[in-house]
Amino acid sequence: NYGGFVSNAGGDFHDFRVETQNMANAFFVDGEVEAVQIGASTNAPAGLLEINQSEHGHGDGGLPALLVVAADIDQIAVDINASQVAVNVVDITADAVTSANVIDITADALTTGGALHIDDDSANTGTRNTVEIIQNNAAATGATALKIQSDSGGSVAGLHIDRNSAATTANDRIAGIVVDLDQTGEVTSATAIVTGMDIEVETNSAADGTINAYGQRITMTGDTDGTHSHTGLSIRTGVVDTDTHIELLSAADDGDKCTIAVGAAGVTTITTVDEDAAVAHLTMVIDGDITMKPAGGNVTLHDGSNDIFDFDVADPTFKIMDDAQVANYCSIAVAAAGATTIATVDADAAVANLTLDADGKIIIEAVA
Repeated sequence: NYGGFVSNAGGDFHDFRVETQNMANAFFVDGEVEAVQIGASTNAPAGLLEINQSEHGHGDGGLPALLVVAADIDQIAVDINASQVAVNVVDITADAVTSANVIDITADALTTGGALHIDDDSANTGTRNTVEIIQNNAAATGATALKIQSDSGGSVAGLHIDRNSAATTANDRIAGIVVDLDQTGEVTSATAIVTGMDIEVETNSAADGTINAYGQRITMTGDTDGTHSHTGLSIRTGVVDTDTHIELLSAADDGDKCTIAVGAAGVTTITTVDEDAAVAHLTMVIDGDITMKPAGGNVTLHDGSNDIFDFDVADPTFKIMDDAQVANYCSIAVAAAGATTIATVDADAAVANLTLDADGKIIIEAVA
């Protein structure tokens, strides 16, 4: 039974070593390096405190290299106060781990606390990532860089991003989420599918229940000062062989669809596709009026080869073309004071006759 114990009281280069049954350096203090080593096979500490765990654990227990049991409920278990500037504070190398987790946290008693909290309050304007996750091997085709699973039954988000900007100067882009997906490999066979964002929503309710589900819902608001221009959805595609901005697929058959594409000069095409037949009708049910304002002055209907109907709104004229030769047509034009002219044109001859075939009377009333 010893009282106070001091080894190397003179401060010389003397070491202190404790042996156990199977370890010559169970506890080793290097007097020259001024470092402590626990459980090492050699007496050469590589750090101020070095802990080594043998391949099968120490003794018969298979013990962890470091175990911290913190029973004081209002004190921190491990507290690190670091002054490092250009080196890592905590550095973990776990290149031998295969099916286990490098860091494993369980927090089954949480109420309003969190399992992990990171606070970056640095005012430095240098480019940095507060959290960075890199899956860095192209051959790891089954590896997901980040997975979030939320099993809460409450009306809370599985992923909540609260991006706040108090900037008062102009910015090119203040973004909540930025996805930069680059498919750089040359596909040499078959067909590859590249998706910037893939959303799957599945719902289930009882027979008397009602669910209103949205694949994506966007709400934008702005104050009343200055000038605000809000765009709920902006899509830009690259110059490719098939350029489709929006594709709407039938729930019955993915081959049945409607697409909207915008080309050069803003030329827009709405296309409906029936994979098996030709009944992909386009129906508009309007609870109001239909207003078209063509800057070019014309609204035309095309039969697949030529314009057959032409509504000229700049010089109010309705023209019906011969589908065999569009230079032959009939037109109705309205001028000032309602002066109306019905004209027929035969581009090759003069047989563009006008025939009125009435299943009843033809009444003409003229006002002098």
